[in-house]
Amino acid sequence: MPQSTCKICRDLKQRLTDRSDATLQFESPLQPLYEMTELCGGVCALLLRSVIKIVSPEIQAQTQAVSFGGGRGSRSLFRVSGASMGYEDFTFNLEFHANENCDSWPEALFLEGRNFPQNASDLTCLIQISQWLEDCTSGHPHCQFSMPVPSSELRMLDLGSTTSSDLTSIRLVEGVKLTARFAALSHCWGMTQHLVTTNSSLGKHRKGISLPSLTKTFQDAITVCRFLGIQLLWVDSLCILQDDEEDWKKESQKMGHVYQYAYLVISADAAVDGTIGCFTQRDVSKCFEYPSAERNRSLVQLYARPAIEHSQYAHASADHEYRDPLSYRAWVLQEWLLATRTLHFTRQEIVWDCKTSFCCECGGFDRLAADTASSTALDVRGLRGKVVKCLERSASESMTTRERLNLWLDVVEEYTTRRLTKSSDRMIAISGLASEIGASDPGLGNYNFGFFYYRFIEQLLWSRFAIDEPPERRRSHESAPSWSWGSIHQPVSWDNRIWLDGGASGVHSNSTATVSIGTESKNSSRQSTNEVLLVTAPYVEGIVPSESCLDYGQGTVQLKGATDKDVREAFFSVDIDLSEELRNGDLEVACIKILETHADEDQNQNCGSLVLMRSANNLNHWTRIGSDTDQIPVEWYSEAETQVLTIL
Repeated sequence: MPQSTCKICRDLKQRLTDRSDATLQFESPLQPLYEMTELCGGVCALLLRSVIKIVSPEIQAQTQAVSFGGGRGSRSLFRVSGASMGYEDFTFNLEFHANENCDSWPEALFLEGRNFPQNASDLTCLIQISQWLEDCTSGHPHCQFSMPVPSSELRMLDLGSTTSSDLTSIRLVEGVKLTARFAALSHCWGMTQHLVTTNSSLGKHRKGISLPSLTKTFQDAITVCRFLGIQLLWVDSLCILQDDEEDWKKESQKMGHVYQYAYLVISADAAVDGTIGCFTQRDVSKCFEYPSAERNRSLVQLYARPAIEHSQYAHASADHEYRDPLSYRAWVLQEWLLATRTLHFTRQEIVWDCKTSFCCECGGFDRLAADTASSTALDVRGLRGKVVKCLERSASESMTTRERLNLWLDVVEEYTTRRLTKSSDRMIAISGLASEIGASDPGLGNYNFGFFYYRFIEQLLWSRFAIDEPPERRRSHESAPSWSWGSIHQPVSWDNRIWLDGGASGVHSNSTATVSIGTESKNSSRQSTNEVLLVTAPYVEGIVPSESCLDYGQGTVQLKGATDKDVREAFFSVDIDLSEELRNGDLEVACIKILETHADEDQNQNCGSLVLMRSANNLNHWTRIGSDTDQIPVEWYSEAETQVLTIL
């Protein structure tokens, strides 16, 4: 006979009463804990019976710890964690929920979760999408286009009648204004072949495009558009001539506006290529019925599914295990951040993301909103919320120029973690977002190669941020000069932003350099690398020893002429692979001081430096190879001469 409820059940019930978010942790393998709870027969046994049925025997055997989490107002998670045979940590999350409007014990312990269809093409899903769109267009003032819309004209797919059965009713049309009601597709091209528009196929596509000739992703997007009554769809591969460089240059400059002014962005998050589509199979809740000792052995219905993680939509940078394939693409960042409304087809569920709210099929965002009722909707939405606030005129007045610059640096840090197929797109794929942020505050000044002129010198102190990857060589055809973060193709960061807080932290900064940007440029819409940076700053000569190990991106620089090792040697952050330069001996470099900082509580000073080497093509010019914000001592520059250097 089952005993009265055990301590685990009592603790869980107490958590519900107290609305506590504490987790109950048990350092125990799964099987012994399961056998122990079976003697109880209470809610702990219900949970573990479900886990045993869902979790594979291999993971069960490796499990070393179990944690319970639940209660209204927090995620109802049952977490199983342990170590794999390869000694790598893993975590397996299950999410439990009961039927809606169930207030009896023990179901009341769990969230009132929602079930949803296994395939996103289900009519129930399309009706839900239509309802989200209706709620947004009729009830969200901040999601309406009130600002002047650019006069750009675009090619788009005319999808014909929403009820048409004609397979060739789709055709490419030109001269469409941004004020038209259209959808835009955000997707991964992948490695598979798919239909594109070229100079030779343009005439044919104007006459008609066969629906079966399109990828599943394109077909699914068309299905969504037709259901919602949207007749126009923009798809990059079909609306930009793929064999015409001039057309690409012209149309790619409009891409930021395409996603910003689209009536709806359809995002195929889960698809690695066009064969996967928007309508994918999802993990749905499994129902388990158990006799409960707490209900006189009457049946209790409990639902379980793999936990749904929403962090990649609330915050740009989520753990890799939770990110969908599309979120790794660099181009997609500005598509997501600029869009008014985005419909995400993820591997787990459909997510609605507009300037006003998040919604999802499982109801997780509804609970997040309830948990953070004291915060505004934008405050809990990470990078997306900050950009929306920056670009929304009524809200942007509360943001200072300094805050906008800080936001831009956050955007760049996230952007540089993402992938580009063509390295030459490094600057252009974020240019639309840069243009909009710059337009939100004239105080930011002009924009060049990833930098606004406001606090320009401080922005030069970016560093490579790829701890697990060695530095790479600069590629022969870069999209930006060496002083710009755009000149390398690895993540970057500004790890010390004290200079941006205006002295609020008690640390003050002042520039020790003056800069100007040369005017050389190519006659091209893609930004040229010919522009140079003229820097006037304190200058000392140094050496990077040939035996330096730069595998982890940290190098050693020695001050020329210094004898005391404690004074003459310092570390700096390396931008690029220097193995070729060091192969024939020590590398002569220059260190220039561009910034000084000092704290209120002491007289100690730090400085920010750039490390440069001479250009191989012109010994009077320099290229950047690294930077430092706290290792190169300010004393190095005590007797330094101020010089004018030209940095390519």
